[in-house]
Amino acid sequence: SQVIQLALQRTQTSFDVDKTLLRGEAPPAVPDVIDWISKLPADIGMLGNDQYGDCFWAGQYHFSTGVLQYASGITNIETTANCLQAYAEATGFNPTDPNTDNGTDPTEGLTYHMNVGLPVGTEGGRRKLDGFFLCSPEHYLPVMFECGGLGLGIRVYANNMPDDGPPVDVWDYVPGSELKGLHWVIGAKYDKNEKLYHIETWGQSKQWALTENFVQNAVDCAYGLASGDWVNGSTGKTPLGLTKQDWSNVMAELKQ
Repeated sequence: SQVIQLALQRTQTSFDVDKTLLRGEAPPAVPDVIDWISKLPADIGMLGNDQYGDCFWAGQYHFSTGVLQYASGITNIETTANCLQAYAEATGFNPTDPNTDNGTDPTEGLTYHMNVGLPVGTEGGRRKLDGFFLCSPEHYLPVMFECGGLGLGIRVYANNMPDDGPPVDVWDYVPGSELKGLHWVIGAKYDKNEKLYHIETWGQSKQWALTENFVQNAVDCAYGLASGDWVNGSTGKTPLGLTKQDWSNVMAELKQ
């Protein structure tokens, strides 16, 4: 069943997006189409989110999958075991105890991802964020464009996820619709003509999208996610041409 536990706490942080956003300058011009999804496989792994409230951790692994694909041409889909390990380490989750399946505060989860890292592979490796920052609505698109994706904490309603069927493909905000729960997704594509934010969630990279009306009314929090994997190891640049040193300078600001 895709009627899953959607547990996520609304948060506030003291990160100042204005001093950390993108190169420390004004946001870059955003193209009509931002697309960090089309090269991904359609199925990028449910990662346990059909059984547990690990949507935050599944989303972070989906972000990692997209970053590696677009920066370095590497198709990497992690295991459910590693995703549940991250959830357990960071929150005390125990798959045998439903009382511990309470979701993840995104600020705490992102801090863990930055400082400790996500378990990856089979030999105990870790993949860390270099930084993250709270993102205001006017910066959603430039941050998605520059960073390879945007972390979104959203409210999901009955019109998006009806009791008698699967989630609809395009999620809109309808006042008065019953709140079903809270969820964490990665926004990774926007088409100015469609006016839709395409998201990666529940193992799918091409199925679901959010209307601008939904984004304006049902997003609880949004974060810029800065990963060192966004810099190609051979060229030393991000897909948009930022050098490794420039990127490191941005990351140093984000960690302050």
